[in-house]
Amino acid sequence: MELLKIRGNTYYFDNPTIVGLYHFEDDGVCLVDTGLDDDGARKILRLVREEGWFIKAVINTHSHADHCGGNQFIQKRSQAVFYATAVEKSYIETPSTEPHYLFGAYPPKVLRNKFLQARPSTIQEVLEPGPLTIQGETFEIVDLKGHSPGMVGVKTPDGVFFLADALIDKAITKKYGTLYHYHLKDLFRAFETLRAVEAEAFVLSHGGLVEDLEAVIAANDEALRAFNQFLVASLKVPKSKEALHREMVRAYHMKEAVSNYFLNDSLLASHLSYLIEEGDVVFRVEEGGVLYEAVAQ
Repeated sequence: MELLKIRGNTYYFDNPTIVGLYHFEDDGVCLVDTGLDDDGARKILRLVREEGWFIKAVINTHSHADHCGGNQFIQKRSQAVFYATAVEKSYIETPSTEPHYLFGAYPPKVLRNKFLQARPSTIQEVLEPGPLTIQGETFEIVDLKGHSPGMVGVKTPDGVFFLADALIDKAITKKYGTLYHYHLKDLFRAFETLRAVEAEAFVLSHGGLVEDLEAVIAANDEALRAFNQFLVASLKVPKSKEALHREMVRAYHMKEAVSNYFLNDSLLASHLSYLIEEGDVVFRVEEGGVLYEAVAQ
């Protein structure tokens, strides 16, 4: 892991999930997210201390484990104040909620893993969209919910904008063809929000610095709409979600373990919810099962 400078006082840790850093004049720093686990957080803390700095604040963009999994480790070893939106605070403080909603009830042990259930930590300050002042410096908090219920982006005083998971790198989008999200309509709104954001640099949590933001937005938007079209075409014949899931796996060449299955099933449910709300798909209960069907155009 390396600490790389972007511009001014804004840096990032070159990590599988990017962690941002802003350096204050008193040598305190504000982190944007904390990574997946204790191992990553330990490396972050070591690199911060090697610079002669200390962690003063942590802004969690959202509650997914690869973004807040290092919270507890850092919380135990610093006096940092932790920030998150009210919705994401509830998940961060009770992280068993995520595997719970993926499974639909108390989840089996295989789903209570560090990729789906971070260790709990405490959020002291609730974020709202708009300016946020820390140490006399002004950050901008931007509502980007969609990927998760209350996700935000963070623009540092240097004009560096951390997008969290609102967008995924074009190479990843091309490889997988599907993008995880909680609320697709909100995610489409987040794309429009990003088009209006003015910043000196944009950073993806999975992909790093962006050279052409519009091209990344277009690639994400295209992938999501293509998947909607795939579902509508498939549902010209009524199907259960399980049958549709199997078609998705074949068409998108997915390799699923247990965790992947439930994440993909949640993704599929989000698309179906969107298509139902848009009037493109209907569903009904029949003989102990649920069937989905495309509306004839």
